[in-house]
Amino acid sequence: MELARLLFADFDASVRGIVAQPFLLKKVVEGKVGKHIPDCFLVTEDGPIVVDVKPRWRLDDPVVDSTFAWTRRAVEERGWRYEVWSEPPPAELENIRFLAGFRREWLLDPELLRMRLA
Repeated sequence: MELARLLFADFDASVRGIVAQPFLLKKVVEGKVGKHIPDCFLVTEDGPIVVDVKPRWRLDDPVVDSTFAWTRRAVEERGWRYEVWSEPPPAELENIRFLAGFRREWLLDPELLRMRLA
């Protein structure tokens, strides 16, 4: 699912940079250290976005909910955006995967393209 999120980010024209597992967040509560590494950091035209990827069925888990809540606070305190991303619509993901092969000219053989257009 993390790969799917990265494919969507790579397809988004506003995304200028992608960093996987960008940093470690730590939080101390009642003498216990909580740690969390977000899944990715997107540099966009509108500012940074910190992304956590988790299947929908896990979002109701109290530990996940708590971790994402304090991650959101830490991220938003810095003026960044925070996003929790789950499964995309299957057809949209398949389209993004298909189109991904055509978005970089250097991956395509120019001679083959000329032959196809003739």
